[in-house]
Amino acid sequence: MAKIKLPKPRLSTIPANPFKRALAFLIDMLILDLVVFFPFRFLITRAFPDITITSLNSLVSNPDLTGLFSTIAVSMGIMAILYFSLLEYRIGQTIGKMILRISVESEVKTGSYWQYLLRSIFLIPIFPLMILFIADIAYMFFNQKRQRLLEVISKTRTTEKIEEGWT
Repeated sequence: MAKIKLPKPRLSTIPANPFKRALAFLIDMLILDLVVFFPFRFLITRAFPDITITSLNSLVSNPDLTGLFSTIAVSMGIMAILYFSLLEYRIGQTIGKMILRISVESEVKTGSYWQYLLRSIFLIPIFPLMILFIADIAYMFFNQKRQRLLEVISKTRTTEKIEEGWT
């Protein structure tokens, strides 16, 4: 009996599903929490042993403690940015994106590290950038290509590959 040689399905690149993107982000944040942020918990509990709502008022009124807390928060944000930007620049994916089979690519021929750094800037926990986080995500739902605002600015996109038809 003769073997029938069927053509292979064609791979198409499409914008990544927003649900997959959100789940990948949650997986990455869990990894960051376990690996990177965990050591900072020791610093926070040491600096603020009995943190309650009333002690938060004293934290805000004490510039030294506010400065320490801000330094810790910004340091954690920088670590998160490095996690996302280095992995996306080097291999096109974070661990969460690998699990969900989505990836990040540059829209220009040779992507630069600065593109991947810019797309992750919302992770720095300072006031204007926290508002940017909300606007960044909201923009994705009003954009035909399903790109976040920082993806449009950085000329990057998050995609997934699907098999369709026969070549």
